[in-house]
Amino acid sequence: NKLVTGIVLTGTVLALAQPAHAQYGQYGSYGQYGTKGVQPGQNILIDKLVAEPGTTSGKGGDASGIYKDNLLVTDKRFSPGDTAVFKILVKNVSNVSLKNIVVKDYVPAYAEPTVGPGNYDKNTRIITYTIAELKPNEENVQYVKLLINGQATLPTDQGIIKLVNNVDVRAENASDSDSSQFFTEKQPVGIT
Repeated sequence: NKLVTGIVLTGTVLALAQPAHAQYGQYGSYGQYGTKGVQPGQNILIDKLVAEPGTTSGKGGDASGIYKDNLLVTDKRFSPGDTAVFKILVKNVSNVSLKNIVVKDYVPAYAEPTVGPGNYDKNTRIITYTIAELKPNEENVQYVKLLINGQATLPTDQGIIKLVNNVDVRAENASDSDSSQFFTEKQPVGIT
């Protein structure tokens, strides 16, 4: 009886020990290649992607970056003071035009926006912008750059800090949301 209990508990611990992304494939819940799929009955789609550190030029060449839905802790990490570049894709996946589309981008702690569309409210930490109209199957792509805080303002009890950038879109009777996670790693100081 003790042996059976030990096997059941070991199996439970192993199941719980899997990384969160393991249940969804290599790049999270949106499939093998990290692109978000359209759900049945969905009218609008928003996809938030983060560029791997060092893959964008920063001079209008943001489209040339290597973008993923999420960066894992094992991927290259941003350093304090780096700029993280995000791509926000909004697509009308319905068969009618959608108007007055409102996108809200929720800026994570320890980062400040430097470039992007719309207006930034420092109190709520939300970037808001509007897309006047998207025809059926039309898409709108915007880029947002976030400057990661300097080392002195990052948590003192963490060497690697996980940040999550959430975004949502609403238009008439349609809505969707997405997020991108990324990491910043504090640099060692005082080591000789």
